[in-house]
Amino acid sequence: MNLIGKIENIKILEKMGNKAHSLHLLCKEKFNIPLGAVIISRTECDRNNLQNIIQSIGNFPVAVRSSGQLEDLADASFAGLYETILDVNSMEELEVAIDKCFNSANSARVVDYLKNKKISFTTTELENKISILIQKMVDVKYAGVAFSISPLSGQEEHILIETCKGSGEKLVSGKVNPTQYIIDNRQFRIVSQTASDELVDLTSMALADLGKNINRIAVYFERPQDIEWAIDQEDRLWILQSRPITSIKWRDDIEEFTNADLKDGGVSARVCTPVMFSLYNIAMANSMRDYFRNLKLLSSKNNPRWMIHRYGRVYWNAGVTKNLLKAVPGFNEKTFDQGLGIQKDYGRQGPHQTPTTLRTILKAIPVVIGLKAEYKNAHTLALQFNKQFEPLNQLYLPKVYHLEKFSEQEFFSDFIKVINDFFHLTEISYFRVIYNNANFQSDFIEFFRKISASLGLAEISIIDLVGGLTDITHIEVQKGIINLYDIARQHGMDSNSFKDALAHFLKDHYHHGDAELEIQTPRWGDDPTSIIKMINNLIHSSIEPHRPEETQKKQLDNFNKVIEQIKLAFARASLMTRLTIKSKFYRDLYKVRSYLSLREKMREYSTRCYFVVRRYLLELGKRLAQKKYLQNPSDIFFLHIEDLIEICSSNKISTALLEKLEYQKMMYYAYSKFEAPNEFGKNVLQVNEDSYMASGEGMMAFSGIGCSPGIVEGTARVLEGLEQIELIQKGDILVTKFTDPGWTPTLGIVAGVVTEVGGVLSHAAVIGREYGIPAVLNIKGITKKIKSGQKIRINGNTGVIHLLS
Repeated sequence: MNLIGKIENIKILEKMGNKAHSLHLLCKEKFNIPLGAVIISRTECDRNNLQNIIQSIGNFPVAVRSSGQLEDLADASFAGLYETILDVNSMEELEVAIDKCFNSANSARVVDYLKNKKISFTTTELENKISILIQKMVDVKYAGVAFSISPLSGQEEHILIETCKGSGEKLVSGKVNPTQYIIDNRQFRIVSQTASDELVDLTSMALADLGKNINRIAVYFERPQDIEWAIDQEDRLWILQSRPITSIKWRDDIEEFTNADLKDGGVSARVCTPVMFSLYNIAMANSMRDYFRNLKLLSSKNNPRWMIHRYGRVYWNAGVTKNLLKAVPGFNEKTFDQGLGIQKDYGRQGPHQTPTTLRTILKAIPVVIGLKAEYKNAHTLALQFNKQFEPLNQLYLPKVYHLEKFSEQEFFSDFIKVINDFFHLTEISYFRVIYNNANFQSDFIEFFRKISASLGLAEISIIDLVGGLTDITHIEVQKGIINLYDIARQHGMDSNSFKDALAHFLKDHYHHGDAELEIQTPRWGDDPTSIIKMINNLIHSSIEPHRPEETQKKQLDNFNKVIEQIKLAFARASLMTRLTIKSKFYRDLYKVRSYLSLREKMREYSTRCYFVVRRYLLELGKRLAQKKYLQNPSDIFFLHIEDLIEICSSNKISTALLEKLEYQKMMYYAYSKFEAPNEFGKNVLQVNEDSYMASGEGMMAFSGIGCSPGIVEGTARVLEGLEQIELIQKGDILVTKFTDPGWTPTLGIVAGVVTEVGGVLSHAAVIGREYGIPAVLNIKGITKKIKSGQKIRINGNTGVIHLLS
C-alpha cells in the first residue's frame, strides 16, 4: 500500500504524478496533509486493495484525484484538466471514480492543452503518466487557493488568497466568485479585501497561519507556489495541493529595471544574498550618481533608486539611465540595449533614437563636454588603478589568513575599513569603467555604422574590430589551466610536479572561483576541488583545450587583416573623408579595444577585493554566532552590509534586525530556483520566446546576437550549471542560460557557445572572441528549444542557429 508520506520505493515515487508527489514531500515535512494513498496503475484496483486503503486513511468519505506526471510542471500546470471526484461514499462509487480519473488522461481537454503547449504523447503514454490519489475528505468550513506571490501584480511581498464557504471545488471550477484577500507576506496584515458572492471573514489568526504555511511551502520548493487549502470545522488548516505558479504578470509599479550585464558574468546569475545585493547597491548608487552628475545630466537634488532586489535577483534602473542618456545626440536605445543584452519588445513606437541636429547638439554641449572628459578620466583611472589598489590589497590580504588572532575591537574596526575604504574604492572605480565602456562602445558602433557604407566596409562588423585583444586578464587563467593539463598528462595528477604546478596556479588565481559573485561560494584558493576535477575530466575526455597563445595570435591576425582592408578603404576615400574621419576612427578604435581590456582588468581587481571581503564576512559570522547574536555563522549573508557595520559599531543586534534577517532568508530560499524575468517595469513589453525563431533553409532556426565570429557545426550540450561540465565531449557546442567568470576555463574546451542572455560587450562575448570560438548570445528560452545531443550549426557573425537534427 502506497501511503503518502511513507513511500520509499523510487519507481513508485517516479510514477505517482506531481500532485501526489508534492503532497508526499510536504507530508514528510510535517505539513498538515489529509491521509491518502496512491494507485499507480489499474492493476492495483482490486477490491481487496481498495478496502485496505480506505481503512488505512480513515474510511469514507474520500476524494479521488488524478495525479499526472505532466501535471504541475514549472511552465505547464494542467490545472483543472484531469478529473477529481469528491465525497465518494462507497466501494462502488470509488471504483467508478477511479475509472473516470484514469480515463481523463486522454480527455479532449488534455489533448487540446498538449497541442497548445506543443507536447506530444500517444494515448498509451498519456495513461501511463497518470496515477490516482485517494484521500480522506476534510469536513470543510472554508477553502480556497493562495499564491505566494500575487500573480496579478507581480509584487512578491504580497500573498493573494481567494476563498469561499465549503468545498474549494466550486471556486476552482469557476462556479462561485470568491472573497479575495491580499496580505503582506511579512506581518500578514490585510492590504486589500474584496467580497463577491459570499463574504468569508477570515480571522487575523487564520490569515497569519495560512501566510506562514504558504511561505514555508515556497521555501521548501524554492520557488513561488499556487496552493489549494481548506480550513475544517475545528479551524484546522489543511494543505490540499501545491504546484509552481506558471503565469505571473510582472510588476509595473516601478521604472524599467533589468538584470542585463548582471546575469551574464554578474551578480544576477543566480539567486542573490542580501549582503551581496547591498554591496552592489552601494557601488552602483554612488557610481551612477557621480557619473551622471559629471555628465551634467543629474542635479544634486535628484538621486533616483539605481538598484533593487526583486524575485531574489538584482536589477538596475535602465529606465532612468536611458532617459538621462536621451539628452546625448545620436543616442540609440536599441544599440545601447544590444550591447548590454537587454531583451525588450519596443512595441509600435520602436526604440528611441536622439537625432544629431544643430538643436540637439547645442542643447547638449555641456553634456558632450562632460562625456568626453569622463571617457578620458575613467580611462586614465583604469590605466593607473594599480597604484591605488595594491597598497590597500597588501594591507588587508595578509590579514585574512589569521583574522581569528585579532581582538574584537581591532577586527570590528578593520571590517568597517575594508568596506568603507578598500571595497568602496575598488567597486565604484570598476563600475565607473563599466559605464564608460558601455557608452563609448555604443557611440563607436553608431559612428562605424554611419561611415562603413560610404567606405565600402559593409561586410565588416563591429565584432571584427574588437577581437584579437592581447591583454585579457581571464586568458591568464586559461594559460594556467593549460599548464596544469600538460603537466598532469605528462607526469600524472599524483606527481609532485602537478602538486607544485597547482600550488603555483593557486598563488596566482586564489581569488577566482566557480561563482565569483556569489559571495557564499568558496574560491579556488579556499577549495581547489573544481580545478582538479576539471583537469581530470580533460585528461579522460581526450578533449584538447584551446591554447590561448594560438587562438589569440589567430584572432590578432584576423584583426590585422581587417585593419588592412580599412586602410585601403581610407586610401580610396576623398580627401575630406580622410581629414574628418580617419584620425577619429583610429583614435576611437584604440580606445574601444583598450576599454574592453581595462574592463576585464578592473573585474580582476574587483574579484581580488571580494576575496578579502568574503574572508572578513566569514570571520564576522563566526564571531557574531559565538556572541549569540546570530544562530549560525552563515546568517551573516542574509543581512545588508549597512546592518553589519551597525552591529560592529554598536556591538549589539536589535530585535528588528533579527526579524529582518529571518524575512530576508525566507525570501532568498523561496526564490532560489525561480526563473525570474530579465526585464520588468513601466511600459516594458516582455519578449516572446517565439520571436527568436528565424527562417532556416527548411530547418528550424533561431536568431540572437552574433558576438564572436565564425561558423561551427557540432553537438549541442545543454548545461544547467558548472557542476555538469564533465558531460562536455569533444566538439560540443555549449548551450546554457548564462556564463560568469567561473565558466572561463569551460569556454576553453568547447567548439562554440550559445546563451540566453548577453551582448557584444558581455564576458562570454569577450572570452569567446579571444578563444576564437563562435558565440551567439541573447536568445531567450534557447535552453528549452535545443536538447543535448542535437546537431546544430551556429553562426557567430549573423547570430543565427540552425537545428540540423
